[in-house]
Amino acid sequence: MNKTWKPIAAGVLDLIGGAFQLVAAISGITSFVSYIIVTSVFIVPTGVLAIVGGAYAIQRKKWILALAACVFAFFPLSFWLWVIEAEFYWPVVLSAFLGIGAIVLTVLSKKEFERK
Repeated sequence: MNKTWKPIAAGVLDLIGGAFQLVAAISGITSFVSYIIVTSVFIVPTGVLAIVGGAYAIQRKKWILALAACVFAFFPLSFWLWVIEAEFYWPVVLSAFLGIGAIVLTVLSKKEFERK
């Protein structure tokens, strides 16, 4: 099996997307006290999971976890804007776009991940 750049690029996108989510969580915590619970319960864990899954994508291990990380990098945008009706935070918007790219690259590179 030829190894391509796709899993590495997907992993890097996940890592950056997770970092952007953590930046959004910090800005949410510092700007509004009422967002502390929401960001600590939802935004921070999804950011951490996106970072962990990005590391697995770079290593080409555990495809399902790498795909879940892509979803975690994408998903908080809808939650952030719909549930708590917050203003647009640029880190969350960037994380969503990076998550879309990571999803596509992870799905296209499924055959490159190790099998049990």
